[in-house]
Amino acid sequence: MASLRLAIVIFVGTVVIARPTFGAEEPAPPLAKVLERARAESKPVLLEFGAVWCVPCRFLEKELESQEIRDSLRGFVFQKYDVDRGEGSKAAATYHVQTFPTLLLIDAAGAELLRSQGYQPGMLKDWLGKASIAGTSEDQVKAALAKSPNDTQLLWNLVGRARTRGDSAKVRELLARIEAADKSPHHDEAARAAWARLEDDLRGRIQQSLQPLLADYVQKYPAQGGRALKLLAAAGASRDQLEKAFARVINQTDSAALNELVYDALDTGALDAALTAAEKQVHKFPTANSYDSLAEVYNYRGDKEHAVATEEKALASHPAPQEEKPMRANLERFRKGQRLPDATKPTLASLFPSERRPMNLPPEFALRRLLQTEAMRVAEPCRSKAPKDVDEIYVRIRVGTTPRIERVELLEPSASPEFRKCIEKAIREIAVPADSQPTTTVVALLPRQEKMKQLMEQMMKAVGESRSD
Repeated sequence: MASLRLAIVIFVGTVVIARPTFGAEEPAPPLAKVLERARAESKPVLLEFGAVWCVPCRFLEKELESQEIRDSLRGFVFQKYDVDRGEGSKAAATYHVQTFPTLLLIDAAGAELLRSQGYQPGMLKDWLGKASIAGTSEDQVKAALAKSPNDTQLLWNLVGRARTRGDSAKVRELLARIEAADKSPHHDEAARAAWARLEDDLRGRIQQSLQPLLADYVQKYPAQGGRALKLLAAAGASRDQLEKAFARVINQTDSAALNELVYDALDTGALDAALTAAEKQVHKFPTANSYDSLAEVYNYRGDKEHAVATEEKALASHPAPQEEKPMRANLERFRKGQRLPDATKPTLASLFPSERRPMNLPPEFALRRLLQTEAMRVAEPCRSKAPKDVDEIYVRIRVGTTPRIERVELLEPSASPEFRKCIEKAIREIAVPADSQPTTTVVALLPRQEKMKQLMEQMMKAVGESRSD
């Protein structure tokens, strides 16, 4: 699992934290929809990445509620993403977000302009002021940079714009300026810029050497060549080279691997190869799934009529009960001409440690995190009614198919009826995300202040011993 860094703030004593909004809302839209809205409104995009279990994220949320900040946000298309859920996980992976909370300013084309990682009280107002400048035209950013030539945030802004244009020479020039401009004690920005230049060099060298090696592999071993195709695309192969490589592999494939080839071809833009693979699969294996894949190919090619007709044929081919619902959803999507939201272009990013994707945890893990975090918070008013000689109390929570909390079971024999009623009422008020799946989990409640103090002392002692070593 990729290492996920969290900007942690430790508070001693009782802290009342505003109800977190991450995870309690409707599922966030795909990034493509957010960018579409930004283009329609001619505004830059401000993305907030957080999670229900992230304490600093809650304090940032509290600042975002002030009227002054709300007024500032009107200049952006603002979208909040929970990194543990659906589209939030995908968007976090796209921009390699590993510290929470993260604020990210991007333009309507998706290019990164400005980033803030972690949380410090009162930082939001000043950062949004910078974002307002960074989200304007490139000429205005350059004008601001002329007044503050060592402002690394503005220089990073121009790096993002140059990358979008594919101007690698300008990117290198700007990265060198950032490295020279960073006079801070730890040289964090200089190191980041130097690493970015190193990565660019590595990408270029890897792509240059990989293309002929991968093409040769597909030529020699077409029956096993499927493993090389997406990597060949990531290495910068042309559309014509990809179509030919896919055609060679598809010609030698008669197994269920054809379906994987269909979607690999769609991901790489080899649409002719995708059609060939899908048609061959239908001929060899005329199942509902095969027709579903062929319909997807027609949809990608902009052939709505054939996409709809083929998906109707898939539904008429007696799909398994668990397959019918997604196929009907696909049919509606094809009627609207919408592509798959999770289709991604292959890249070499996984070869670079700083760009590894965060683990996309199953939905039930995200829900359990939410329940563990929220149960502790909502149970706080019940503390005075808790049994006096118990350090920790456990409760079993079951979420149903609605989704909502169906059952709360307090696992403490000595608890009074009054305490049980208080806990059950509090936990049933937890807002469950609309896309949650049925799950049951056990969480701990109400650790005693004395125990918390003891644990804190033990932790600080361990830290001290670690430093002395």
